[in-house]
Amino acid sequence: MQEPIGLLIDNINWIQPLVRAMEKAGVPYRLIPYPQSPFTDFDGRAYPDMIFNRVAIRTAMGSPGLVTLVRDLLSALQLHDKHIINNRHCHHVGSSKALQTLVFERAGVMSPRTLVLHDKDMLTAAREQIPDGLLKSNVGGFGAGVWAPEYPGQDAPPAMLADAFSADGMAVWQQRHIPRDGVIYRVEMLGGKVLYRARVPVQSDKFDYCLGDADRSIGTESLGGAVTLDQAPDIMLRADLARICRVADMEVGSVEYLIPQGETTAYFFDINPVSTYHPNAAALLGFNPFDKLAAWLKAQARRS
Repeated sequence: MQEPIGLLIDNINWIQPLVRAMEKAGVPYRLIPYPQSPFTDFDGRAYPDMIFNRVAIRTAMGSPGLVTLVRDLLSALQLHDKHIINNRHCHHVGSSKALQTLVFERAGVMSPRTLVLHDKDMLTAAREQIPDGLLKSNVGGFGAGVWAPEYPGQDAPPAMLADAFSADGMAVWQQRHIPRDGVIYRVEMLGGKVLYRARVPVQSDKFDYCLGDADRSIGTESLGGAVTLDQAPDIMLRADLARICRVADMEVGSVEYLIPQGETTAYFFDINPVSTYHPNAAALLGFNPFDKLAAWLKAQARRS
């Protein structure tokens, strides 16, 4: 009998579509709720041999202790020779804009120029080096901790400045590019291959491109109605995405990019190991991405 795959989770609602797909495919699973202390009566034998890490980066926002706890728990599981899908390195990359910049560089792709700030007083010098930029939380998640000046020289609101540094004491100041055609692209990856790509219209006052609730209305305009999905047919783009996933150790998740106005080259700006699929993906694509994910997990378990 196949051992269940552990699902390390922090949000029971987000995991339900995958659970249904795994049940339909006959893939046994066991939910492992987070948070929990990795060093209080920790026994690696109590955990399945294969664990799919689905703890969202956003969980750690507002508490540096939680950032460390997630990484330590994943490290403890790996020390017990557990096969972690989206392992500690992957989670660390997903929770660090600074590391993501290095991943993009190592993968040989373009990304916005980024300066790492470990003190709020560093922001003034950073803005002198990159006059047109964005302040971002190093951890990120749901567009949290992002501030874009409305005019040159505008002071960062104290609350936004505090929010940007709140998760792990670090933030980044990143070159701001205006996307060509007013869209960014969010590509869902599975096993180093493209599952599908979402073309998402940008909004001037919003930086959250999570599509898990893409049918929600924002003002009088439905975001869901504006999003289109395809399978990113460009061969060079697919190769770039595969390299990014290899460097980040990301087996499941999304990568975001934009094409700046007046250019044709993709600039990659975000890696998200805990991505959520568009709720209407099955109707728009002709296949259910959760079924694909469940089948992939089943194949991984057989190889272990």
